[in-house]
Amino acid sequence: MTQVRARAVLHPDAGPEAARQAARILAELGFDVVQEDAGGVAFAGDAERFEQVFGTPAAASVPVPAELSGVAASIVIPRRPELFP
Repeated sequence: MTQVRARAVLHPDAGPEAARQAARILAELGFDVVQEDAGGVAFAGDAERFEQVFGTPAAASVPVPAELSGVAASIVIPRRPELFP
């Protein structure tokens, strides 16, 4: 199985509980929460599950699902740096 790592970036005006709420929602959706901080929640999971939840393969632009829209402004997929193009 291919694993996807992503980060839910919280709304700038999100309250102090937003990261905890987003982490709980992501766990309920079947993802492993890797890290949470005031700016967002890093999470990982199976690529197939990612596509089911977010409605798209892991790519540069991923829509925020309704469950997270109250706390997350965006979903980003970190890319490996290209050191020697």
